Amino acid sequence: DVERLAVLAEIYSGVGNYAIAQEYIDQALALDPDHVLALRNAAYLDEKQGRYEPAIAALDKAIANDPQRSDLYME
Repeated sequence: DVERLAVLAEIYSGVGNYAIAQEYIDQALALDPDHVLALRNAAYLDEKQGRYEPAIAALDKAIANDPQRSDLYME
């Protein structure tokens, strides 16, 4: 399911395996392009790889979908 794919992406990006993390994020967002955790993890992954415009777009979309979620507001 989408949640599982988003969590797997988070795990792989956390250990620096961005290629596998990207595969899981792509699968998650293909299933549900509005899934907040998947969007948050996509933003994190993009930011870690220097892709700032897509990171901002994903984070903006996640915030629009769930503006009360505190982990969407990066420092």
